[in-house]
Amino acid sequence: MPLVSKCLGAMKDIVLLSRIHPSGANGVNPLQQAQEWFGLISDDDLERLRKQEGWPYNEIIQMILERAERAGKKLIITDWSNPDFVADKPVSELAGVFLHSAVLETQFDVSAAALIRHPIDQWIGLQNAEGGSAPKMDIFLRGCARFAANLDGINFIRFEDFLSDPWTALQKLCEILNAPFDADWENNWREYRTITGEPAARKPEGAEGLTFDDDLLAKFKADPNYAAAIQDLGYDGP
Repeated sequence: MPLVSKCLGAMKDIVLLSRIHPSGANGVNPLQQAQEWFGLISDDDLERLRKQEGWPYNEIIQMILERAERAGKKLIITDWSNPDFVADKPVSELAGVFLHSAVLETQFDVSAAALIRHPIDQWIGLQNAEGGSAPKMDIFLRGCARFAANLDGINFIRFEDFLSDPWTALQKLCEILNAPFDADWENNWREYRTITGEPAARKPEGAEGLTFDDDLLAKFKADPNYAAAIQDLGYDGP
């Protein structure tokens, strides 16, 4: 969620790569971010990499990690996990697991954390931000339930808790990630710009936004994936 990422990225000793996926989904290049945003990768590095086809993803991350550590920074990667769970494809074509962590854990000691939000609020937000390109309810809930089922053993932060007490939530998140907490984040996050936003076309200006009502709740409750998701996510309802 971009707001939490902005607050983390605004901490002076953190290098935050934004919405990365090891498959290159979403078209986001970690090398480009590391070079343009943080100056960790040189033009010579990029030229050398271009000459070698099929450069392993873990080796790219290893290079960025070493440069970040050399600068006294902690590397944090915010994962773009939608391709693993929420996509209008047969289930057999989706990873259905936290693929990014699985890839990185083959080489690195990964500290993983998940940021979760109540499914109804999240879906309404997607509809209002993305319009027709947002996932349909059944596809979203199928992915949400599979995402929630994979949380066993993974520490998570609720977005609702962050909104009510961002200091405590960010301190907990930094503790989970073994990252240095910078108390000056509150003065810097509004100006933090090195972040990738929602990768979708925005809803037309002036279009009426979707709101919560009893009819919408009934549609969610009619889908068995909704009950499974909120149970695994630890929400009481609605």
